[in-house]
Amino acid sequence: MIKQLDLFAAFEAAEAKPVVKPAASKPVEVKKEPKPLVVNYEECALLSQWREIKEQYPDALLLFRVGDFYEVYNEDAEKASKILAITLTHRGRSSIKMCGFPYHALDAYLPKLVRQGCRVAICDEIGEDYEKRGRMYRKKQG
Repeated sequence: MIKQLDLFAAFEAAEAKPVVKPAASKPVEVKKEPKPLVVNYEECALLSQWREIKEQYPDALLLFRVGDFYEVYNEDAEKASKILAITLTHRGRSSIKMCGFPYHALDAYLPKLVRQGCRVAICDEIGEDYEKRGRMYRKKQG
């Protein structure tokens, strides 16, 4: 028991940091945590394209291919994350909820969504333009 108390005291001493008071002539700079961004869909080509396709299929859960992943956004992401037991996160520092899974796992995840009664729309990339770096063209499958 004495060894445990000594280790705890040593741990507390190691964690303690010396208090350094700034010189009176220098202002103290306080860094604030950045606030989440609210993304304007018109400013982001990918999300603008997602919104256009989602408007065509409002009652379907939209699986949107982005690189090696199928991504799901907003309310669809909340629903998919619960059904598929995957992490619900957000896109960058924005308030847009999202979840996703690798494209090669589609055969495992799609049946789970369908069995739960979800109507699913799949949107795949159909081309790459490395020079332009603009909009990636996508189409629905099926």
